[in-house]
Amino acid sequence: MEDLFNKKIERKNSSAIKWDYQENKDNLPFWIADSDYMTAPCVIEALHEVSNHGVYGYNMVPNEFKDAVIYWYKTRYNTDVKPEWIIPFTGVILELRVLLSALVKNNEKVILQTPVYHTFYHLLDALEIEIVENKLIKENNTYLIDYENLEELFKEGHKFLLMCSPHNPVGRLWTEEEIEKVVKLAKKYNAIVIFDEIHSDLNISGRPFISGLRFVEEYDNIVVCNAPSKTFNIAGLHVSYIIIPNEKIKEKFISQKDKEFLGSPSVFGYQATIAAYTKGAEWVDAQLLHLERNYKYLEIYLELFLSKVVVTKLEATYLVWLDFSYTNLNSEQLMKKLNEAGVTCSKGIAFGKDYESFVRFNIACPSKQLLDGLMKIARAFLFKNSISQ
Repeated sequence: MEDLFNKKIERKNSSAIKWDYQENKDNLPFWIADSDYMTAPCVIEALHEVSNHGVYGYNMVPNEFKDAVIYWYKTRYNTDVKPEWIIPFTGVILELRVLLSALVKNNEKVILQTPVYHTFYHLLDALEIEIVENKLIKENNTYLIDYENLEELFKEGHKFLLMCSPHNPVGRLWTEEEIEKVVKLAKKYNAIVIFDEIHSDLNISGRPFISGLRFVEEYDNIVVCNAPSKTFNIAGLHVSYIIIPNEKIKEKFISQKDKEFLGSPSVFGYQATIAAYTKGAEWVDAQLLHLERNYKYLEIYLELFLSKVVVTKLEATYLVWLDFSYTNLNSEQLMKKLNEAGVTCSKGIAFGKDYESFVRFNIACPSKQLLDGLMKIARAFLFKNSISQ
């Protein structure tokens, strides 16, 4: 099955944002968070069945969608989910927009654990919601939650924490103890914790992923947003789901959703999800082996040729957080140098103002593409005035 992840798929001129909408279309792209290999065969087969039916009229999301989500959370995360908690949707960021619009009032603020996924900033800015930072602590080449600061923020009256789990971009897979501590603090101050679990399956740590839903029995002011899009590379199908155990929060969400006349995923999206979650486990396990190998290739290559680049330990996601501080380049200079080398990465400053010298690097691609990109980067930084081949 390894060949599925190393087969070159031509994505140029396919309207792929990652390839066709970068500054230099000839660059190798390691920026936007999708994969450069095909989705699982079971998903492709399901889509063919929908396509071949030939009638694409109005559809209701069937009960099998919720059944598939429940099955996936039970078999992958050992977590129980009730069907009445699940609301099918068309994207995690849109879910968050509706949820925050429904909940955050009267100049209330939202806590982010920075550095964090850049679209969170754009979303909160669009909603005119002020951000309060609970900065992660860097220690031993990884990142930890600052619980003392988090408790102080809760104590000050901030009632909303938007938490990346696993964390994008620092690659942390939070432990059971870490998440439980967050939930206990939220319970102490009656705060709401919103977990973005979209990278939950992309776990190469050897430890189990712990969903925020694991703690619902002790505190139900918890919301989980998720989608099969990262795991199965189907972001273009616009399918997701939000899980809300608290009845009052769920009612507010649904009321806001209906007020905005927002619908559900298409027949292609929900059938892809049903197939992915009921038949795709073996393919996901194979993908994890591929990502683990790619991460090792990256670690070894940079250690050999660019040892001063600090590679943050990757536990989950396929996004590696790289620190180029030794270059003394600011964000604009660093991006220019990488672009001239023939690669496109995500600039660190987009994830937090203190991260100008950082780069987020996507390893979800064939291994040859990864190594070609690393070679271009090494040439650019090892040899002055070098021209990438």
